[in-house]
Formats: sequence, C-alpha cells, structure tokens
Amino acid sequence: MQQLRRLTYELVRLFGECQLNFGNKAKKADYPIQKAVLCTKVIIHMQPTAKQWQQAKQRSILEEWPPSSARDLLALADTNGKSYPNSRQAYIDAAQRKYVHAVVYETARRVGFSDMRSKAEAITYPCW
Repeated sequence: MQQLRRLTYELVRLFGECQLNFGNKAKKADYPIQKAVLCTKVIIHMQPTAKQWQQAKQRSILEEWPPSSARDLLALADTNGKSYPNSRQAYIDAAQRKYVHAVVYETARRVGFSDMRSKAEAITYPCW
C-alpha cells in the first residue's frame, strides 16, 4: 500500500510537470487522478528497476509530446535495441494506414487520421 501511495504521488507530480512543460499538449483534463492510479498499477505490474523508473521520468519531459500511457513512459527507459522508426518513413507508413510502431499510431492519431488522408502533405507533415 505504501508503494502504491508513493508511486501515485510521483505520477501526480510528473503529470503536473508535463502540464507546465508541454502546455496545450498536456491539458489538465488529460490527467485526472484516476489516470495516475491506473498508471501506478501498470507500473507496479511491469516492475521497472529504480534506475529505469528514474530514467523514464527524466526523459519524459525531454520528449516532443508527453507520454500517453504508463507503458509509453516506461518505454523511455528501455533503450536496449528498441528505437523509434525514421520519422519520414513513419509518416509515409501512417498515410497508408500502416502503423509499424505504437508511436506511429499515436502520432497519426494526434495529427488526425482523416487529415492525413484528405489534406495535402504540405499541411500534415509539418504537424508530424
């Protein structure tokens, strides 16, 4: 129970930092306390080491977008053999509805699936 409280507190604090750091990309409404509790449960289940947890928290505020889930947050700590796809190729894949990585899907969702299909690349690619 103590671990659950401590970790939930850390996540609420991290959510606050995300709101300050990312501005409109991380609105207060995107971070209800229920999300912190759910993320805490996922993180406890995934059992990151203390080093991985610290690394994930530090890297989370350096990203262009805030992590959208506990799994995405913890993935920031895992640099062994996992990397993000090339941005240009990921855009082309997403425009063809091929989501080869979770970050490709999430970015396409944020840019807008319908916008990627209907608007010119000159409009959607800069948002990518």
